[in-house]
Amino acid sequence: MPDTYKPSWAVDIVEKYGNAEQFLTTFNPDKQVQYARHELQCFASEVAPSLTRLSTTYGNNTAEAWLEIQLKDLSEFSGCKEKLTVKQFEDTARTIILHYGHLKVTELMVFFQQFKAGQYGKFYGAVDGLAITSALKEFMKYRSVKLFEIESARQRK
Repeated sequence: MPDTYKPSWAVDIVEKYGNAEQFLTTFNPDKQVQYARHELQCFASEVAPSLTRLSTTYGNNTAEAWLEIQLKDLSEFSGCKEKLTVKQFEDTARTIILHYGHLKVTELMVFFQQFKAGQYGKFYGAVDGLAITSALKEFMKYRSVKLFEIESARQRK
């Protein structure tokens, strides 16, 4: 199989969102509120790709860059003076991709918006990658409940 082979869904992503830079613009942190307002769609629809599909389509660096942008936005929002180092941003992004690569970018935008709303605690003096990944573990419980509700509603129809 040649290196240039892309699954049909990867081709669809590029057709829909353009190149990696255009994708990053479409799903920038300023749009978190917009997506969070339509939370159930973020969980139920296949509009946005997962981190794994983002990596396959544009390369691992794009998925990491997208997450690092979201993490930096959360860091700035927190108002903490002590921020993550560049390496800590990278490590946190890689950890999220490894353990939560199945999440769609819109689902993660809901997570980051919920974190900003105080649903997963706060940082104490410094931004903390472990606090973020622990909060993501809690978010997965919330997501499971929402997916169950969505599936139950589909079955009732």
